[in-house]
Amino acid sequence: MIYDRNCPRLDRSQKLSSLFDPYLWPIAESIVAKAGKRRKKDAVENVKTALSVILFNLLRAHALHPSRCVQIYLGNNGYKKGQFNPYQLGIRAVRKVVDYLTGSTPSLAYKRGGNFGVELGKGYTTIVMASDSLITSIDDYINKSICNEYIPINRNTFETNKYIAIRDIAFDRANLPIIRLRKGSSKDGSEFEEFQHTTETLAMEASLHRYNSFISDIRLNLFVSEKEMASLADQTKSGFDEFGRPSSASPLIDLVSGKSLHRIFNYRRFDQGGRFYGGFWQNVPKAYRRFITINGMPTVEVDFSNMQLAMLYAKVGQQLEGDAYILDGFGQEFRDLVKTTTLKMINAQGHIEAPLRSKLPEGVSWKDLQEAVLAKHKPIAKFFRSGEGIRLQRQDSDIAEDVIMTMMDTGVPVLPVHDSFIVTEGYADELSATMLDAYRQRMGGWTISLKHSRSLFDDLLADQEELHGDERHSLGMKLFLAKREAPEYEGYRLREKLLGHAKTDSSGKNTEIRLGDRTGNAPDEPIPEIGPSAGTAYSGGNWLLDSAKRLWDRFVA
Repeated sequence: MIYDRNCPRLDRSQKLSSLFDPYLWPIAESIVAKAGKRRKKDAVENVKTALSVILFNLLRAHALHPSRCVQIYLGNNGYKKGQFNPYQLGIRAVRKVVDYLTGSTPSLAYKRGGNFGVELGKGYTTIVMASDSLITSIDDYINKSICNEYIPINRNTFETNKYIAIRDIAFDRANLPIIRLRKGSSKDGSEFEEFQHTTETLAMEASLHRYNSFISDIRLNLFVSEKEMASLADQTKSGFDEFGRPSSASPLIDLVSGKSLHRIFNYRRFDQGGRFYGGFWQNVPKAYRRFITINGMPTVEVDFSNMQLAMLYAKVGQQLEGDAYILDGFGQEFRDLVKTTTLKMINAQGHIEAPLRSKLPEGVSWKDLQEAVLAKHKPIAKFFRSGEGIRLQRQDSDIAEDVIMTMMDTGVPVLPVHDSFIVTEGYADELSATMLDAYRQRMGGWTISLKHSRSLFDDLLADQEELHGDERHSLGMKLFLAKREAPEYEGYRLREKLLGHAKTDSSGKNTEIRLGDRTGNAPDEPIPEIGPSAGTAYSGGNWLLDSAKRLWDRFVA
């Protein structure tokens, strides 16, 4: 059995719904009995709740993550009462469930115990993976008691599409606080703590509730084949924390429940941190984010260029020019290394973790790299190793809030990825103007450069560089709609149906979702057949159809 420690942590806010009670109660009673305890109602109820949470996590991991493992903390102090333990899980009940699942014959789950790695100086949490027999047992119950009655899907395997299909009725999710305050930071693994709301935090909470309500009715998907979707989670990067260090837990690409955002502040202060987290799109590798669709439409991602550096230069009254992460003597291939090093130096105080020696250019030491970064940015050298980056995150997150809320109020959904934003093709110019305006408003009139990441349209129109504006958009839509109908995208089309249709007036402020593209057509028009003729509803002239046919022939060749 293969174990992957890069797997998601136990999500304590989600569990199986009451539809599973007939399945859960007998198991919970068996667990209590096996532990040698009297079958008191409270004891069985506590075990049933822990069982429900753990089985949900194992089932979801089986459907969405290739390792199919879940990290389950079994330490004594891991399940404190409070807002972040909404189902009041207790360590005793959790241990009993894990012991029962992994100690059954045949095994219902497999476990690799937690330990402390002396060489790396960090501990590893226990990881658990459901066995095939457990998944089969749950899936049989779903097919007999849920799918037949509620949802007409009876595949004898539990995979992504079945998870999406039964999500709303088969699983429960508790609401966690969306404004979160850490005692410390992600660097020291600090927990969240409760706090007294102020006028400021209540305003942030109200805005984020509006956004989450708005985005909950938006259909978000990935325009990839079933094979790519199945392997994509294995390519997800956990990203970097505010100190430029890789996060320890692997995220999930959950198209259904991974849509609600929250903000995280650090060091018990609301002037440090504040960035948005929780959206599945933030877990998608950058190279794949161009395949995200919003309400069935292709998207484009617009980035603030060198945002934290630009903000620091603005603080000293200077405009950042050029690429902040290109150093003299370092080739373009080392840009990511320079960027990570620079962000570490801005965000951290004191010692920062060095990269692997193999990552450095030949003949260059870790000290040499840091000195080169300081030489490049002499005007802002005083901010390095000061922790100023954490305070900058409050400013950049406020800018992000301005952007997503302004666009939302015009009916355009925007997905934030810290210093970049994803929007439907056709609204990139509107988004760019909103981003620049929000930055200038927050940064005392200073401006910043923007860049567009490679989009799906760029892929489809690689040989049509002479096209611009409406002509480019019209041909791009024709090719997208034609490609969407190809056999390998059957899974995408099914996910679109399962994810449902977007609604309006979901934000509580009568915000109408703008679904159409630049041609004025709705994205859900039926496509008559596969190939270029599928896009004839999109105007643009016969010469565009000829171009579409030539490009389509290249795709299917």
